[in-house]
Order: sequence, then structure tokens, then C-alpha cells
Amino acid sequence: MRGQNPSPDVVQETDSPTLQLPNELAIGIFQGPMLLCRRVNLISPVGCESPTFGDAVVKREAPRISVGAPLYNEEESAAEFIRRVLTVLDTMPGGPHQLVLVDDGSTDGTLEILRDHASDTRVRVVALSRNFGHQAALTAAVDFLEGEVGVLMDADLQDTPETIATFVDHYRDGFD
Repeated sequence: MRGQNPSPDVVQETDSPTLQLPNELAIGIFQGPMLLCRRVNLISPVGCESPTFGDAVVKREAPRISVGAPLYNEEESAAEFIRRVLTVLDTMPGGPHQLVLVDDGSTDGTLEILRDHASDTRVRVVALSRNFGHQAALTAAVDFLEGEVGVLMDADLQDTPETIATFVDHYRDGFD
């Protein structure tokens, strides 16, 4: 682990599924992982083509990345998901990166697994007081993202954490 949070036993808990979405986030609806890009601090214009300067393609600087994941009864995959995401983030430039894990009222051992990782400074755990549903848990994750770029994905490993690097590479090439 890179560092320790000052209070590893403190887990943010909330009763409310309604959280304020930061205005500077651009959100699309996708199936699978979702890339969120802050509209501030962009080096080049937003668009579907790579930004250019004359004949040269301009690559965006390496951003600080936040990965957000809702979890509901994911005891079997949670530890592996966390390990793989942190491994991917550790290989990427532009850090320090962040992993936001939202427990959506799990009734198995998911929250205990998340609490075991809460002492890692790269990890933030949010525990909802009950099951509010997938979309509310995603919204909670977005509320706690701190990076210039956020990736939302489920923790069931249906979509692999290793795809995060591909998303960010495309972002750096100018795609949103």
C-alpha cells in the first residue's frame, strides 16, 4: 500500500441516494464502463477527432483518474476487483489515482472487504445505509470522484479493469 488514511476505520455513510452531481462532469449513458471527463482543465477542444496543431496530433496530459464502482453483494469478486483496479492504476501516469467503492446496502460480507481496503489512501469507501439501487450507488460514486477523469464500472468483473487504460488512452488522444 502506498499510504494510510488517517482514520482507516472511518467509512462515509449516508441515508440519501440523492447526491449533487458536479456541474463540470460530462456524463453519457453506456453499457459497460463509462468514462467521465471534467470539462475544466482540458488541453484541447472536446470532440470526436484527435486534437491537432498543424500536422501534429496533440496528446492530452496524463490525467488524475478516479474509478467509481457500486457494489451490492459482491463478496466473491470485491477483493479481486480492488486488486486489479489498483494494479492498473499503479501502472498509469498522472496520479495519484483514486478508487471509490460504494456499498449499496449489501447483506453479505462485501462491506467488510471494502473496510479492509479503506486504510489505503487510494481507496475511498462509501456505505449506503440500505439498498437504494444501482443508479443511486453510481450517483454516490460520482459525488466522491476527485480526478480529472472518472471511470464508472461494476465490480462483478464482467468488464475487466484492464480496459481502464484503453479508455484513458483514447481520452488522451482527444476522444470523449
